[in-house]
Amino acid sequence: MRRPAILSPHLHTALLDSPPPVVEPERMTCDKCPGAKAFTQPTPEFIPCPSCHCEVELWTDEIEAKCDSCGQMVSREMLQGCIDYCQSAKECLGEALYNKLMAAKGRKQAERQS
Repeated sequence: MRRPAILSPHLHTALLDSPPPVVEPERMTCDKCPGAKAFTQPTPEFIPCPSCHCEVELWTDEIEAKCDSCGQMVSREMLQGCIDYCQSAKECLGEALYNKLMAAKGRKQAERQS
């Protein structure tokens, strides 16, 4: 059986009196963020055109697309997501996509208010 190590009184006191190490909270990264998956790994969705009711392919990283049948612009409902509250959203999505999404959200809000 192995004996436990005996610390010198000075080292033992120094260990007990020292504050615990500061551990920074883990920063959310894009590969771990479930909210960014729709933008970083886009998939197609089919949304009915409000004018002609034909299905319009709209990828999850897109805000709007033109209907091939009638030319109407079709847009998705922009729900609250990580881009609304996450401090890393711009870094995660990339500045261009982040700005595009935020501009689209602003336009949608303006449409609803008018």
